[in-house]
Amino acid sequence: MRFLTLLLALLISTGAIADDINTYDESCKTSIQKLGAALKLALINAMEESGPVGALQTCSVEAVPITETISIEEGMIVSRTSLKTRNPKNAPDKWELAVLEQFEKGKISEFGEIVTDSEGHQTYRYMKAIPTGPICLRCHGTDMNKDVSLKIAELYPEDKAVGFKEADIRGAFTIQKPLN
Repeated sequence: MRFLTLLLALLISTGAIADDINTYDESCKTSIQKLGAALKLALINAMEESGPVGALQTCSVEAVPITETISIEEGMIVSRTSLKTRNPKNAPDKWELAVLEQFEKGKISEFGEIVTDSEGHQTYRYMKAIPTGPICLRCHGTDMNKDVSLKIAELYPEDKAVGFKEADIRGAFTIQKPLN
């Protein structure tokens, strides 16, 4: 009887965990949409005002504060990473690297799971791939304007985020939501 009680408790808790994960996924997707929309708006405005060079300047100044604001508003750590980073501060950690490699293989385009660290703290980690669109190629492609290349070298001397083609996985939004 005790075995059946434990099994029933496990099944119930597994359902609860699945419900929790669906809730976490939805809140992560909402946060990503907010960040993506805010970054896109800032870049489109800069692009209209001063072209790709101005968009690079805007990205270097505004992306971090926009990301920090969304993180605070959403109560989770929201950021971006890539296998080929523009800013070395956005380098992937071990978990992110493994997920990015799966994105590159075309196996998945989003992934989330509960991760427990060595101290027993649980975090829901979630990533969603960022595909390269046509407008992205102006600053991340293979055939960039000379002024754009010079500005990238000035703002991001360790840049690796070039050479992409349309539909390549440029990177990913990554989220950490502490659970306890």
